[in-house]
Amino acid sequence: MTTTQAFLLKCLNDHIHKCKTSVPEGVNRDELIVLAKLHEVAGIVYHQIDDSAFKAPLASFYASSIYQYAERNRSFDEIIKRFEEKNITFALVKGPTIAALYPYPVLRTMGDIDILVHKE
Repeated sequence: MTTTQAFLLKCLNDHIHKCKTSVPEGVNRDELIVLAKLHEVAGIVYHQIDDSAFKAPLASFYASSIYQYAERNRSFDEIIKRFEEKNITFALVKGPTIAALYPYPVLRTMGDIDILVHKE
């Protein structure tokens, strides 16, 4: 495991425990950005670190996370409203229900909403 990979894991661990993460010597900024984007945690990494040289390239991912969170919630609210209007019983699976358990739900990345609906 590289220093940068270990640092990414530390960022995620610190995020869960709601404490900031200092960037140690030996972390490769470009590798960190690639890894953070690959694992869809760039917004979390941005939030975790204070080093502006590392943080600046991640700013757009942080902003995108916030926008996507707002859009998902808007879509989610609309879906729930329509199900309720039609008296359709449903159960949420993962997604928004799990997001509420995250330290900062706005930084939880996801692409879909899983809803269980009875076939009738």
